[in-house]
Amino acid sequence: MPMPLRILNLADALEKLIEADPLVVNQRGLDGMVPLHMAATPAIAKLLLDRGAEIDTRDIDHESTPAQYAIPYRPEVCRYLLKRGAEPDLFMACVLGDLALTTKLVKADPGCLQQRIAKGKFVTTKSEGQHIYVYNLGYTQTPLKLAQAHGHAKVFTFLLKHCSLKERFLHACSMADEKAVHAILKKEPSIAATLTAEEASAISDAAWNNDIAAVRTMLKAGFSVDARGIHQSTPLDRAAIRGYIAIVELLLEHGASLDVKNEFGGTPLSASKWGAANFRDPKGDYPAVIARLTSAAEEKGG
Repeated sequence: MPMPLRILNLADALEKLIEADPLVVNQRGLDGMVPLHMAATPAIAKLLLDRGAEIDTRDIDHESTPAQYAIPYRPEVCRYLLKRGAEPDLFMACVLGDLALTTKLVKADPGCLQQRIAKGKFVTTKSEGQHIYVYNLGYTQTPLKLAQAHGHAKVFTFLLKHCSLKERFLHACSMADEKAVHAILKKEPSIAATLTAEEASAISDAAWNNDIAAVRTMLKAGFSVDARGIHQSTPLDRAAIRGYIAIVELLLEHGASLDVKNEFGGTPLSASKWGAANFRDPKGDYPAVIARLTSAAEEKGG
């Protein structure tokens, strides 16, 4: 279905297309999406579903459903699709502020509280496009952070009540809530040492997101400065790729390794050079990062 039909909400034109060719309701277009991925309103979604659209068809590039595409820009469409039987997930429930759905999902699978965007179920298996949530909700977002960010206090309180101490610790660290972190450490001083490799990778994710407050809080809380994240990258590697000089300085002050290699065989210095040539984050200061890492390496070499 052409993009203008979504933008202009031309229900009459859409209906004529379907009458001319009923198979168009499941025809793939941009990124392998079907028309339901583009539904602008519940009325358009109803028209498509009533004419045979498959409700949970995943696109090709992002392997995501129409309901997942609708969050957060078209929440009314997502709500309608859920009402019609679309497969729900906890991220949807948190963004919508749907306490009943949140309760149902957590009771059915308490493990969903540990879900992360771009990890586990929310990764693409056949495409490099990444799950649509990476783009419309945020890389490595958590249910707790989304509920809090969207102002859904009841959902957030419910999630917090049902989370493990470790999940509450990770959330407090990611939010740079030092008061909450201190309270948890008082109960469980060695909790950082119990984190799995994936849980400990939160510090690499924070470095990637240029969240220096979270990185600083995690370091104080006992996270390893060289914890591995995606692509076996350390926090220093992640910050270097994006040219985040303040985080690079902070990590070096805490003894971050200059020699640990990512899965591509790159060190933080080579990662920064790659980032300068390829990633080109407009918020990054690549000359400063490259100069700092070069001088650090020279100092280390004597």
